[in-house]
Amino acid sequence: ISLKKTKNISVVVGLLPDISKIELENIFNNQRTNQNNKTSFIVMQGIINKKLIDIVLHNANISSQIEFSNLSNKDISNLIYSLKNFSLNIIDTKGYEFCEVVAGGVSLDEINPQTMESLNQKNLYFCGEVLDVDGDCGGFNLQWAWSSGYLAGALL
Repeated sequence: ISLKKTKNISVVVGLLPDISKIELENIFNNQRTNQNNKTSFIVMQGIINKKLIDIVLHNANISSQIEFSNLSNKDISNLIYSLKNFSLNIIDTKGYEFCEVVAGGVSLDEINPQTMESLNQKNLYFCGEVLDVDGDCGGFNLQWAWSSGYLAGALL
């Protein structure tokens, strides 16, 4: 499958979903006061994955080499926005030949595990990756697909 036929696909991710904007503002204001001579890159190392720091700072229009203590209130606001609204443009996939596992789907709490029948709708059966089951690579997902498919079809 290729995304080239579709235009402008993007995903916005909150990199620190468990920390509110106000908490981030307090953290960064504390860092500005207490991290004399440390660059914004160094300060951010304890906050997000090192591989994302340059991108997040670039998106916030902040140099990775500027001393964190020299950041303005606007810089801090831009940094928080960049962390809470990290945007990724999706340009393509590697295709099905590189796919590993699809996660998500119908919850196992909603099916009878003996028959794979829906607990919500009589005579509706689920199997394979339609269900919220994913295993390690190495055939486990294929085995789940075959086993759950057998159960779903065995009583018909």
